[in-house]
Amino acid sequence: MASSAAIGRASNGVAALPRSSCGRLPEQLSRAFAAARDAAGVGGDAPPTFHEIRSLGGALLRDAGWTTEQIQALMGHGNASMTEHYLSGHEAPWQPVATGIALPR
Repeated sequence: MASSAAIGRASNGVAALPRSSCGRLPEQLSRAFAAARDAAGVGGDAPPTFHEIRSLGGALLRDAGWTTEQIQALMGHGNASMTEHYLSGHEAPWQPVATGIALPR
């Protein structure tokens, strides 16, 4: 994990983590996410990946009224077309799922 001294700020004020030329940081995040997901017991035939959850987060922000530019800055994309790629494919309606969990009201 990057030390606090290694975390910088982009020109828009968003925190930015350094990335190596070989893309090592994203791979480390993906592996750490998979380990946490597995430890939490989230599995099945196709457990969600880090990038699927990241993409869903962006789509939920869009649905909440964030602009593409705001989501692009948060996700650290260099151009809007990459952000649009992440935001696409979430148009399918939600399907109700029985979880078997009783939540307090």
